[in-house]
Amino acid sequence: MDDIARRLRAVRAELGLTKPQMAEALSVGRGAYYVWEQGSSAKKPNFPAEEAMVELCEQLPGLTLDYVYRGRLQTLPIMLGVRLLAREAGKDPDEPGFDHTEARQAWGASIAEQVDGAERRSAIAGLIRA
Repeated sequence: MDDIARRLRAVRAELGLTKPQMAEALSVGRGAYYVWEQGSSAKKPNFPAEEAMVELCEQLPGLTLDYVYRGRLQTLPIMLGVRLLAREAGKDPDEPGFDHTEARQAWGASIAEQVDGAERRSAIAGLIRA
């Protein structure tokens, strides 16, 4: 769940929203959203509501439920994946001096861990073409 919480924080940062604004955009209570973004323990899992996450995907073009719930970067457009991966690491891809080349390499390494076989060759080929 902490991984989902980290991805929610990254998406919120990408959208440029505060926690209250994000809760409003998703039509959920502030308390519910805060709990989702805080994460939860294995004893008390509290997964974000699917309806709210579908709305989130509509708010950010290219965002997928596979990324939100499972962290599958290969389901995202490359630049969105790079930006979200940077934000997950606490970096701002809009800052002057942000190294996009290094971020793209990190994105490539991340997806290489997630995919294998033909999917890996396809993902790497897509990264080289971009």
